[in-house]
Amino acid sequence: MNHYLPYIFGISTLLLGIYLFLISFGIYNPKNRTTEQIKKSESFQEKYGIFMKIISVILILRGGYNLLNANPERYAINSSKKESVWSETAKDSLNKYCLIGMGKQGLEFEKINFDYCNCTSEKIMKTYSQEEYENIIKRSQEEQYKIFSELVKECKDKLNQKIDSIQK
Repeated sequence: MNHYLPYIFGISTLLLGIYLFLISFGIYNPKNRTTEQIKKSESFQEKYGIFMKIISVILILRGGYNLLNANPERYAINSSKKESVWSETAKDSLNKYCLIGMGKQGLEFEKINFDYCNCTSEKIMKTYSQEEYENIIKRSQEEQYKIFSELVKECKDKLNQKIDSIQK
């Protein structure tokens, strides 16, 4: 469920922004039943029209941003994760281990693989403490793959896109 929250909030913010935009610029006029409602609506437009125009544009931009940069971690509820502190040597060894694991591909696409390893290292360091990570790497390769594959999927997709663009 957490993965859908950025899209839910993005779409709702975008739709609200569009609705306010259409009303504030007079493109859409809601159907008012009585003359009293019409007068209230007009006085509200006169009083808050400029404010509504500004807010509508902000909501549209914010909704679009939320949709384009969906980050499910932003909406984590009751997250008990504390900011983990990694030593510099541990960060360096994590990157070196990744680069070694790249094998021949590491030599052919050195800069791209370095970016990939930085991306994966950042994701791992944000998600796990150094102690948790050390416990995970003591497990079998298969278990490690299950744990890390979803975590670094975005980094791997970026890596493959960059390599494909170079090879074409």
